[in-house]
Amino acid sequence: MPGRPPPTNAAAAGLGLSPSTIGTHVRSIFARLGIHSRVQLANELHGREAELSGRNPAPPGTPD
Repeated sequence: MPGRPPPTNAAAAGLGLSPSTIGTHVRSIFARLGIHSRVQLANELHGREAELSGRNPAPPGTPD
């Protein structure tokens, strides 16, 4: 799927960091945004993108 973030291990390897470090940063970012999961993040981003473009903000995988 295009635009899908790489799994934590792949991101860590690509950046030369440990998966634990990536997990720590992801949790910190989520806490600041009030988000609890990657699915919730994807739904929030989809809704904002739809809002900006004037489309129906239905979450991915639901009929428009």
